[in-house]
Amino acid sequence: DNQLNTNLILDKLKNKKCNGLIITRSSNSRIEDLLSEAENLWLICGRANNKGTIIKNSKYTNELVLNKELWKIDIFTKTILGE
Repeated sequence: DNQLNTNLILDKLKNKKCNGLIITRSSNSRIEDLLSEAENLWLICGRANNKGTIIKNSKYTNELVLNKELWKIDIFTKTILGE
């Protein structure tokens, strides 16, 4: 989250529309605000009940809810990149 303070990264995400991915246990208002401003930014975070994952992007009205805990980086890498 502190890395989002870097203006270079923010410029790339917001103005140059670069792709981005935030993986975190818990979202917050700063992340949600950035998500609404950067159309190619994706958020993968845990659900409030600590079970499963929420995937969001500002281009989509509904968030995707999964039973797998993809916000845990080891589970994410095994699921997406393979063993």
